[in-house]
Formats: sequence, C-alpha cells, structure tokens
Amino acid sequence: MPSLPPWPPLKNRFKVVALVALSVAVLALVAVVAGYHHAGSITSGGGSTGGTAVIPPPNQDKWYAAVCRIGTFHPGTGPLPHADLGRETCVSNSGAGPIYSGSYSSAYMARNDAAIYRRGYSASVVAESGAIVLFVAPNDRTGTALQPLVHFGFTVKQSGS
Repeated sequence: MPSLPPWPPLKNRFKVVALVALSVAVLALVAVVAGYHHAGSITSGGGSTGGTAVIPPPNQDKWYAAVCRIGTFHPGTGPLPHADLGRETCVSNSGAGPIYSGSYSSAYMARNDAAIYRRGYSASVVAESGAIVLFVAPNDRTGTALQPLVHFGFTVKQSGS
C-alpha cells in the first residue's frame, strides 16, 4: 500500500484552514443577508413586495372593480412614467376608453403624470400606506369614468387643473 503524502508544512496548513473558515463565514453572511432580505419583503398580508408582485390592499380590488371592465386589467403596462408601483391599464366600465393607474411616493410626480393627460380626468387618494394612488382616464371629457372612486375617498378632477 502506498504511503500518504506528508501534510503540508504547518504554515501552509494554517492558510488552508483560514481560507476554509473564511469561505464558511462568507457563505453564512450571504445566507443571513438573503434571509433578511426575504423576510423584509413579506407584507403583513403574506405577499412579497419584491419586483412588481405586490399584494394589493383590501380596497384596491374594489377600486379596480368600480372603474375597470372585467377582463381588461393589464398590470405593468400603463403609460404613467413616474409611478413607483403599478402602471396598470384597463378599459373603463363607462365606455370612456382606457384608464391608467399607479402609486407614487411623491405628490409632485403624481400631479406631473396626471398633467400629461390634461384633457381627461384623474382621481387620487392617499392610501393607508402613505402612497398616493392615481387613476387617469385620458379620453374621459365628463369625469364619469372615475366617479365611482369618490365612494372610496378619491378626489376626481380634470387632469390639467
């Protein structure tokens, strides 16, 4: 039976053990950071806040049902360039064309996006989270498309005003 090669000198053994220990420490740190990030991205409703997968607050489904024709809701496709979340598009229940929606952390950015569609109407409210929720009906000339949102505390006005 062949003999095993001798261990490396003591100085090299220390380097190998230190390298292995450092690798284990880095892996543990990565696991802790990944676990913390994952835990921080879970909402109280159990949904994830990472990316665009956000569990809507309880009223949000009612908001969409009040103004959007069923089967026409498309998340992430609306042309509200400054929205932090959302950018949804649907077709109005009232037949007034498309409705765009989004959530904002800045009132200025919400007003800016509404002003893009100054001939239409917009509706806004401050949600429980503190975010400003904006709905815009760019082709609505009477404001009727967004009027159902008044029931939920939204303010409806002509977008350019």
